[in-house]
Amino acid sequence: MNKRWTFLACAAVVAIALTACAKPQTAWITDLDEALQASQKSKKALLIVFTGVDWDEKTPGLNEKVFTPEFFAKESKKFVLCNVDIPRDGESVAPEVMERKYQGATEYGVNTIPYLVLISADGDVYGATAINDDAINPEAFTTLIHTYDEAGKTLVGLRKKIAKASGIDKATAIDEYLEKITASQREKHEDLIREVITLDSDGKAGLKSKYLIQVTYLEAINLYKEERVAEAGARFIALAESGQLDPAQEQEAWYMGAYMHAMSKEIQQEQVLAYLEKAIAADPDNESAAQIKLTMEQIAATGQN
Repeated sequence: MNKRWTFLACAAVVAIALTACAKPQTAWITDLDEALQASQKSKKALLIVFTGVDWDEKTPGLNEKVFTPEFFAKESKKFVLCNVDIPRDGESVAPEVMERKYQGATEYGVNTIPYLVLISADGDVYGATAINDDAINPEAFTTLIHTYDEAGKTLVGLRKKIAKASGIDKATAIDEYLEKITASQREKHEDLIREVITLDSDGKAGLKSKYLIQVTYLEAINLYKEERVAEAGARFIALAESGQLDPAQEQEAWYMGAYMHAMSKEIQQEQVLAYLEKAIAADPDNESAAQIKLTMEQIAATGQN
């Protein structure tokens, strides 16, 4: 085969490949893991709609009026489209599939049906909302999902900023990114949180103490899940005693240490009260100090650990 024909053959293969990649989605992906992988691979954002077709009054209208072939042809150019339908009793669905549906709903904070979640190709949630009656028509639904476009672009841009930065600039970029994502999503980025602490090791950027307390919360959550509540409290007490926090943060650490120890019931009431006294002393003018005093009065009145 001469060079010309080789070039044409290669060009044809590339064209076929691109056509295949650009082929519009004609039906929902119904498995969350599969949809997340497709989003990451295609570099397209993920649109998830949580529905309840056999019990929710709004879902049939969405399926009939909004989720038409035209919708799939148009929106699948930008999004990987995923539908997580949660049946009334789940008897028609394998237990492990039903469990994954509930896990997904919990992970993304679904508190009503139908519900919309938008996730970047990097896995960042940049939009989440209930789908109200006024959005159950093609034009309104399109407006709704594209309301979050700028938020998505912002997170993508911050990811790129982190990748390009170094030193304190990177610490600042990570901080900016972590402030933009939800608290539940932030828990997945312990590596970035710890990196800020390392990058701002001398605390001059004012970020080290902020993320020291966040790391302690993450550690405490894991210890709590393992029923090692007293150890969780001890982590906060050690941080409060470290001298690395500002007054408000130190107050918070003393309070959380007292709270965790009280929950564990492994130390005496007097020690819990002593920790709370140190919390007040750390930042007496903070508005939280008054609430801590009230807590101390309630503990003293009940006489319980």
